[in-house]
Amino acid sequence: MMNEMLVNAAILILCISIQDAATDSGGCDSPQYIKIGTTGKIKCSFPDDVYGVFWYNSTDPFQDSVILIFEDSIIKGPGFLSGEFDISHGGSLIVQNVSMRHEGTYTAVRLLTPSSKTRSYAVDVVVIAITFRNFPVIQNCNSSELCYQILDEKSQLSCTVVDSRRTIPLYWMVRTINGDRNVSSNLSVKNERHAFFTSLVTTTDFFYTPLLTLLVCKAESPPTLLEKNESLVLVQNERVPTAEQYVEYIEINSRLELRCTDKNISYLVWQRMQPSDGLYYNILYVVFVGSYSSHNDVEGYQFKNDSSLVVDAVGVHHEGVYRCISGNGLEDDMKVYNVAVFVSARLVVDGCRDQQYCVLEGNAEGSLTCMLKRVRPQVELDFTEIFQESSDQIEFFNKTLNVKDNGDTFDVFLRSGYRYKGLAKTKLTIECKVIGTNVTKLQLSRIFDLWFVHGVIAPTGETPTTNKYHWWVILAAVAAILLVLVICGFFIIKAYRYTRRSRHHKPFSSETPVPTFERKEGNNTGLSDRGFSSEEIMPLVPQKDQIVAKKDQFISELKAKYQDLCEVVQPIPFIRDRLYCVDRVFVEGGIEYLVAKNKIGEEGRWEKLDTYQNILTDDRVKSKRLIIEGDPGYGKSSLTLQLAYDWCNGTNISLKNIDILIILRLRQLGGVTSIYRAIRMFLLPKDTQLSEKEIEMILCHSSSTLVVLDGYDEYPDKDDDTDRDVISIIARNMFQQFEVILTTRSSYLPINYPAPTKRLKLTGFDDKARDQYIRKAVVGNDTDAVDKIKQRLQKNDILQYVCQVPLFFVMFAHMSHESEHFQQLDSVTKFFRYMISCFHSHMKNKMKDENVTKFELFETDHRKLDIIAFERLSAKDHKTVWRKEDLCNRLGKDFYDQYVRVGILLEEEVLDISDSPGSPEHIQYKTEVRFYHKIFCEWYAAHYLSSCFSRDDVGAQPLEQSEKTYLDDYGHFHHEPKIILDKGLNYLDYLDPFEHEYVYLFTCGLSSEPASKGIIRYLQAKKETRQFVILCLFEQKGNFDDIVEYVEYICKEGFAIRNDHSLLLQRSTIQLMKISSSHKLPISSITLKNCYGAVDLISKCIRLKSSLSLSVLHNLKAIEIWESGTIMEEDEFANIVCFAAMCKGLQDLTLSRCVVPQFNKLTLKTKDILRARKVNVYWWPTRRYRLNLYSFLWEDMERCLVITDEEYQSEVEWCTTLLES
Repeated sequence: MMNEMLVNAAILILCISIQDAATDSGGCDSPQYIKIGTTGKIKCSFPDDVYGVFWYNSTDPFQDSVILIFEDSIIKGPGFLSGEFDISHGGSLIVQNVSMRHEGTYTAVRLLTPSSKTRSYAVDVVVIAITFRNFPVIQNCNSSELCYQILDEKSQLSCTVVDSRRTIPLYWMVRTINGDRNVSSNLSVKNERHAFFTSLVTTTDFFYTPLLTLLVCKAESPPTLLEKNESLVLVQNERVPTAEQYVEYIEINSRLELRCTDKNISYLVWQRMQPSDGLYYNILYVVFVGSYSSHNDVEGYQFKNDSSLVVDAVGVHHEGVYRCISGNGLEDDMKVYNVAVFVSARLVVDGCRDQQYCVLEGNAEGSLTCMLKRVRPQVELDFTEIFQESSDQIEFFNKTLNVKDNGDTFDVFLRSGYRYKGLAKTKLTIECKVIGTNVTKLQLSRIFDLWFVHGVIAPTGETPTTNKYHWWVILAAVAAILLVLVICGFFIIKAYRYTRRSRHHKPFSSETPVPTFERKEGNNTGLSDRGFSSEEIMPLVPQKDQIVAKKDQFISELKAKYQDLCEVVQPIPFIRDRLYCVDRVFVEGGIEYLVAKNKIGEEGRWEKLDTYQNILTDDRVKSKRLIIEGDPGYGKSSLTLQLAYDWCNGTNISLKNIDILIILRLRQLGGVTSIYRAIRMFLLPKDTQLSEKEIEMILCHSSSTLVVLDGYDEYPDKDDDTDRDVISIIARNMFQQFEVILTTRSSYLPINYPAPTKRLKLTGFDDKARDQYIRKAVVGNDTDAVDKIKQRLQKNDILQYVCQVPLFFVMFAHMSHESEHFQQLDSVTKFFRYMISCFHSHMKNKMKDENVTKFELFETDHRKLDIIAFERLSAKDHKTVWRKEDLCNRLGKDFYDQYVRVGILLEEEVLDISDSPGSPEHIQYKTEVRFYHKIFCEWYAAHYLSSCFSRDDVGAQPLEQSEKTYLDDYGHFHHEPKIILDKGLNYLDYLDPFEHEYVYLFTCGLSSEPASKGIIRYLQAKKETRQFVILCLFEQKGNFDDIVEYVEYICKEGFAIRNDHSLLLQRSTIQLMKISSSHKLPISSITLKNCYGAVDLISKCIRLKSSLSLSVLHNLKAIEIWESGTIMEEDEFANIVCFAAMCKGLQDLTLSRCVVPQFNKLTLKTKDILRARKVNVYWWPTRRYRLNLYSFLWEDMERCLVITDEEYQSEVEWCTTLLES
């Protein structure tokens, strides 16, 4: 056997010498590296049908025998027989157990056919050993790839690689925003054990900028020797100069955000001064260059991408001096904050009741006491007379200030004597206020009146008896009464005379009190609007104390109204005996704001806002006009109730400076043209003494007012051309200095809102918000119960989709906690059917047995209500509100009363203003009725629509077999008859599936299978609703296994999301992809056309412009991002490629019609993943380019050449024209 191999080898050598084969490296790279102690591969790429490959362990086949022969698909040779070598597909030599003796030069001889010429390839093989640390190790970095050090200018910094098999050159560089720059350094290499080396590089020249420098220790090594060829150290100069401190006052338990800088930076460090030694210690440091890296050294602090340091709930222990040092390699920046935590409190004057206008009775001499409990920081108090002209009438003396230290807070008491020195003045307005150096955020004061009784010494706060008054006081009172009677008689006579002259004069409104008048000199005879001569009388100007009293009364009545509204929140409407305070059940969902882009042709993008509490103070959304958008059930009205609660209780710091809060539900304001009338009718008690004129006067004198107009989409007069205050306020033609918030559905934005208006959007509950609500409002801190509810939700993809709407998640959470039946629900229809049954059963359990039969009849037979619901949804205005009398007549009183009692129908009292102002019943209240929510209306409309698809209404005819038909494409219906559903399909024309999505879902869930197929065919006929079909299929089948073939078909076709797709269509598409991914169905492609927003690497998702997100999908094969004319920066491009690398099954990434960086800064990890998975990265402006996975430069795919600077600029110009057009 051995002799035969030697003969063959000799024949091969003879062939080589005769055919003059050339030795080159065309089929095998050289050098190649194999790791000691592993199975190594000497790679060559030969054709799959190669006849023979002969491997030698020398460059001279004549001198050495062959070690392995692959000939005609047979492997032999001494190396193969000994088990030391093997050969892989393609002719590569495999070394089974690499050792030092395998280092050297190998020769591969290739023979394509028995008669063809041979060709040899020489390969230099280097044996390497992996070091203990697979990256350069920086001194004092504790074997970390990134660390932080504080050094002085004389320090020395070193970096080493120990026990490497090869010599590895090391060098130091400074990383800047414009790239790396060399610094002077000294390299030394030590040879140990003859085959292993230690490299050491040192430098003292590392302060490229005065404060902060990012140093990189780089290694020039083969790609397989070290996993990472660089390590980083952020170096701070020990000598940091002092800087101006910015005092930041923050209320306890509120959110603290300290902004580091607005500059373009590459790294930063946040530090806090330790009071004990005056030294700064690190909180966290962040490096943005390359892959994002953040190191947090202190718990309780968070970092935002805008460079801010964040504390969610500030405590007293967070008080102190903070500084942020940042830089980009070219310049430094430093900002220092002195954070002062304050605790607000209410000033209390002894003898005055809280929150009411106060009048105290005083003596010629007495004392006053003012106190402030649990306040921070420590402050001082003082008494003053607020009117300068009266300040000399009273003297304060013997002021005693006592302070009690409670630890974190202080109790402050001020007692002062006073001496009244006036003669004619009987009342002074006194103010107790905070004074001193710590009052910046504690603008606290308490104003009250002090009345003095002359000649009588009565103790402060006691009411003197009548027999103590002097006789002249009684005489003065009698004279005053007589004077009033004379004036009243005069006015009555004048009014009577004028009434006889003018029969057409409008009578006084019974709601408006008659104002006080005084005579005015003049000879004109013009008449006022009250019937008096405008020159004879005019209103008396109200004094300041009168305005303050009226204002206090107005605020007190507003708060009473809001407190009533906030205490009656019903998470489950049919359980009316379970009411909650809004603050107990309110949980913040997602909220985003629209960022307008400055470039022509670019669309605005939605970005996340941290909390609703910042909408009045955050500079990004601060505006006199705000619009909060949200789909039905997303919590717009709940948010307005929470704002009311915050204002009444002082729990929201952004509302601290709001003097007056007005919240109006616009659906109640039909026919009401005056905003002052609306306030009086709907926010104040019916017996209020405040008139509309007085409300107007109060608002005019308010220091700051916030007006919230809730539900513009439900405003009955939004399309009315009549001049109405609501429309004027929205357009900022009224209340220009007030802050106004308007809530509405996104599809019902007002057309006349001013350009500076800021838009916000509620995006629903994420996992964190759902978890918070369950704990806060349902089960408390019972972790097992929380997990149980979440598991029930996670078991069903459709319920997860529906419960993104906060309203339905709230109902699901409460009902799921109380019933095990929820485990059986696997569709939206079943969810609602069970929910409706709960409405009825809860009320039925409280009824007498003799009433149950009739109750159950109304529960099951609701055909009249079905018709009424469908009529309103198919009407043009879509108004789902009825007059009580009309609805009661159509449904019957018993049926109507039952559905009101169970909570499906809601009654609401609104104004009814007749067209005849002179009639005595010009203003009346009426009762309107609506469904608890619009989706309840869609539920009953779906019942009617389902009845239209009955078997009696349809005929049948054979289905024509055709590959183009929708059903044949899916391969499921082609043996069944085609259903002609003319009646039902005609009704569908009145219902837009994107406006009434649940009607279609419910109808499919309620109808028979043939009827559902008719609806599905109707939706499939329209291209824009094709992907919506799958949700209807899921609803009808209720099981993914029954529709898997349809999903597979859509996955093969690929998905597309466009900027002009509705939010529902985008959400449906993403949901279908998630369902496919969870069942491991391969998705051929997804195209994002002009809808890409940004990549969130922390959440591992792509944020769309619509605020929806596309998560990492491991079953996705191709992504195309089509952004016409968009210019992608290096970081953005790197983030996109990094996201693609996270999708384990991805094969192609294409960026179309946009500008990408000519040179990129992808991380080594990303590059390795792209190479290992052979991911194709394409750029497609006018030509198609591919990213070379070794040089990482763009190459023209047709010419296989790297793109030149001129070609790149040409593509940039072309993309720019797209943007301009």
